[in-house]
Amino acid sequence: LIKYPKRLVGFTALLSTFLFIRMKFGSKFGSDKRFELHTLNKVIPIFIIYILILSQWPLHLPTFNFRLFLLPDVKLERHYFLEIYRFIEYFAAFTLIGYFISEYVNRSDYQEKKVSRVLMWLIIIAAVLEILRGFHPLHTATVLHFALAFFWGLFGSLIYIMQLYYFRMIIENENPELA
Repeated sequence: LIKYPKRLVGFTALLSTFLFIRMKFGSKFGSDKRFELHTLNKVIPIFIIYILILSQWPLHLPTFNFRLFLLPDVKLERHYFLEIYRFIEYFAAFTLIGYFISEYVNRSDYQEKKVSRVLMWLIIIAAVLEILRGFHPLHTATVLHFALAFFWGLFGSLIYIMQLYYFRMIIENENPELA
């Protein structure tokens, strides 16, 4: 946002317009009163575009050279802050991927092997994005980025599972006959 404000605001406006059109004129829910899968089916294509673009922006690992200054080096600190924000954005996106995958798998009709399906999709998505990153001329694919993305995806899955069990606990406490 600091480095490219016009591009980011323009891209956000374009993405918001696309999302509005997708939600407004997308498929209707029909007789099914559950809206989660329908919403995921509308949001996931947009998120795929976002994560593909995000994965192609270079992530530079900071160097760990120790320097002692009397006054802070503002240019160096700003560079590190920008890189830290980029890492946070990239891995937060993988948290959302883990959440989306867990919700999609949990809401699907297949009842067996849900955990292995979530793990398989996380591995596939992290590997594909990291392989695509390797073709970018400014940086290479690394096992570290793959592992971190996978574990952040697991974190997103864990958030979904904890949320699901929390709501189940609330329903069981309010309706003891369901327990």
